[in-house]
Amino acid sequence: LKSVASDVSLQDLEDLTTDISDTITDITQEVTPPNIIGGVPAVEIEATKATIKWKTNKAANSIIALVPQPDYNAQAKDPYALQVGQAQEEVKEHTVTIPDLRPSTVYHFQIRSKAKVGPEGRSRDFVFETKPELPVIIDYSFKKITENSITVVWRTNVLSSSLVRYTPFSPAGDLL
Repeated sequence: LKSVASDVSLQDLEDLTTDISDTITDITQEVTPPNIIGGVPAVEIEATKATIKWKTNKAANSIIALVPQPDYNAQAKDPYALQVGQAQEEVKEHTVTIPDLRPSTVYHFQIRSKAKVGPEGRSRDFVFETKPELPVIIDYSFKKITENSITVVWRTNVLSSSLVRYTPFSPAGDLL
């Protein structure tokens, strides 16, 4: 360096270092195989969220790419519109929870994991369906109370059938 210092600028050395680094990265990406995503993932499904678990053969990040069924296009370059997960994580046992899903909806998803070195590993397309939203009583009231009957009125968060169960009792508190 001392012998060529007068002929080479600091910028030339930085450019050369960057070129060497880029070449090493390109070669590493071509030579190193992607990490292996093992088997079928475990999927825990609820009405508005899903948790997906899988394993890889080397430490990598944890990404789930997904899209609702109506928007899925298998012919597209990347048929998944959303990505959820931990891009900076480096683990072999992966867990990603996907929030804010729609109830009773089919989703296509793909697991994506990338190690520090090598290309991104991608699974095949998988599918899950979120559970229907359970009814919740939002508001209720007692209307028209008589000696032999009562009318109960309530609202729920989703369309649902209704049933009222009751147990008669005596004024002394004994069950009849």
